[in-house]
Amino acid sequence: CLSQQQQQQQQQQVRPAQRATEVSLQQARTIAFNQNGELFIGEEDASQSTGRVLQVSPEDDTISLYAGQPNIDAAGSQPIAESHQQQQQQQQQSDPQVLGTTKQRSSNALHPMGQATRASEHKFSSIAAIAIDQQGNLLVADRLQLRLLSIEPDLPQMNAAGEYEIQSPDQPDELLIFNRHGLHVATRELTTSVGLMGPGQLTGASAQRNSNSKYTFAYNVNTSYGQLASVSYANGNKISIYRDGPHHSVKMIETASGGQCKLDISRNGQVHSIATISPNSSKTSMVYHSDGGLLKQSRDQATGEQFDFSYDEFGRATAIQHSSPRLPAQVECRLNQLDTSSYASSMNGFIRQQCASLIVAE
Repeated sequence: CLSQQQQQQQQQQVRPAQRATEVSLQQARTIAFNQNGELFIGEEDASQSTGRVLQVSPEDDTISLYAGQPNIDAAGSQPIAESHQQQQQQQQQSDPQVLGTTKQRSSNALHPMGQATRASEHKFSSIAAIAIDQQGNLLVADRLQLRLLSIEPDLPQMNAAGEYEIQSPDQPDELLIFNRHGLHVATRELTTSVGLMGPGQLTGASAQRNSNSKYTFAYNVNTSYGQLASVSYANGNKISIYRDGPHHSVKMIETASGGQCKLDISRNGQVHSIATISPNSSKTSMVYHSDGGLLKQSRDQATGEQFDFSYDEFGRATAIQHSSPRLPAQVECRLNQLDTSSYASSMNGFIRQQCASLIVAE
């Protein structure tokens, strides 16, 4: 049988994926929303001597400790409200100049009095107000410390070659290289012989970058307005992108083998036609809905194959109808909300991988 104090402590603990409706706040003082719709809550404990900031995600309604005292245990729990005795022990051991975030412990930094410290270690005395500045940084006013603190992203530093190196969030074994204008110029593999150079060891020479990169990207101008002009692979193959017009829209893509694909793109970015010039000639045209810009129809001009797309009120595809002169009947694929099917894009339209149901229209 658990004591009342133990039950309260269990109710006051939030796990990484716990919903906000399952967590009891102590004394909420202030709230703020950022441009992504994330809710930040500034609260204090019962003694009004320790403050923290909680973050509620709009995507899954989960809550996590964003600033204050992470104190993550071995089981992965994130206590956002401990007992008064635990708070006193932490107050004696904590550095009074730091701030914490459990969601981005290693990527947020606190700047008190102009000095940058790790955001994962700060202890607030009393939170009077929180706000979001124009850059999206969280501002926290500490009433007892008489300070206005700013939580800012801990951006990577420029290396000797004038480039930035960031580990890929999707592929941990890849290193993304950006130039001083913020353009992605190369991708290196950390686990193979391709791009084993560590951070800060680049020379910046294009030849050396190409020889040590899995992918290398080139742009039409060497400024922040640069647009992708080519993609080079480690094996020497290269894809070239040709642009034209005042908006520098993509007009043609050429592969290393000489294959060419011509694109007709509108000013608002909609692809109206895709035509292969070589080795085989074909052309696919697209039609879009006037309200919302969703794809309405895809048609192969050579074979006459046509795909018509239907959507619900939320813009989600509900049915794809396929018709062709080579087929005796039309085939319609209906999708439900639980459907996890995927469609692979090709020059001839969409190839069905899986589908909730098929209907043959006689």
